[in-house]
Amino acid sequence: MMKDKGVSIFEWSTKGKDVEQRFSEFEDILKMNLIKVTTTIDDTMCFWCDVSAIKSGLFSITDISGSAKRSQRSAKDIACNSVDEYHLIYATSAWGFINRHGQEIKLPAGSVFLLDTRKEYTSLLQNNFLNRTLALPAEWLATWVVQPEMILEKNLNEVSGWGRVLASYLGQLSPGYTSSIDFRFPMILDQIGGLLALILHDMACYGGGADTLGTHKRYQRILDSIHQRHMNLALTAADIARDVGVSTRTLHRIMASEGTSFGQELIRYRAQSALRMLNSREYDRLPVMDIARRAGFIDSSHFYRVCKTYFGKSPGKIRKER
Repeated sequence: MMKDKGVSIFEWSTKGKDVEQRFSEFEDILKMNLIKVTTTIDDTMCFWCDVSAIKSGLFSITDISGSAKRSQRSAKDIACNSVDEYHLIYATSAWGFINRHGQEIKLPAGSVFLLDTRKEYTSLLQNNFLNRTLALPAEWLATWVVQPEMILEKNLNEVSGWGRVLASYLGQLSPGYTSSIDFRFPMILDQIGGLLALILHDMACYGGGADTLGTHKRYQRILDSIHQRHMNLALTAADIARDVGVSTRTLHRIMASEGTSFGQELIRYRAQSALRMLNSREYDRLPVMDIARRAGFIDSSHFYRVCKTYFGKSPGKIRKER
């Protein structure tokens, strides 16, 4: 069989680049080839990085190695660069991850980890790290994995023997190797999709069963309902519970099992809506407090505190610096 037509290969390195320009160039490269994140480093003068990627349609495999850095996928990054995809990450070195609830997860070398890029997170990468990232469209993943949230933000090596098979497979799947083999990209994706489905099956059978799957499904319905109704100034947990068909107590229990709460998710959706309006010139005619009310905030001081907490800036500064 022949390799797919339309496969593109990309390589970039800080080697030979101007010291003062290479970090900003890296951020642009990352945004164009993988995802927009806000990256911070201790010393731009010592920063180095190598990037290698292969892309076919909506799928890509990207290797990134380099010096220590902290990369945050913030609400602002999501609003400015919304992509409907998951990232399957194979890490050859130990690294840390902080999810949107502030929980830190430490992962050993050889870990395989699935991220939803539509949610906030922070990755903490050590010096001389090497991460391999497969970008997987959400629509494609849904054809293989009925409940992706069941395997999100977990070291898949530890939850299933199939996770260790997947880690071994991904360990060989560098962009350079993938570009040299004479079979089609979809075949690789089918194998990855099949392994992820087997991992989910193991978790359903041995790590919580149908009840866990049902809880996750209701959790997603709760989030969808909050998202749809978050601009309602008088919205309560009881309203969402009635919408989803559970008791208010059960709603709070489900949210707690996912490490969050009704209040946290409501504020998060309202903050994201406010950020989109503050960053859009279509709403320039509206005073900041009118935007706050449209997003679901009643109190101006509360809105100010939320913006400072989520985005590190006041509402006025967000609008001014967009």
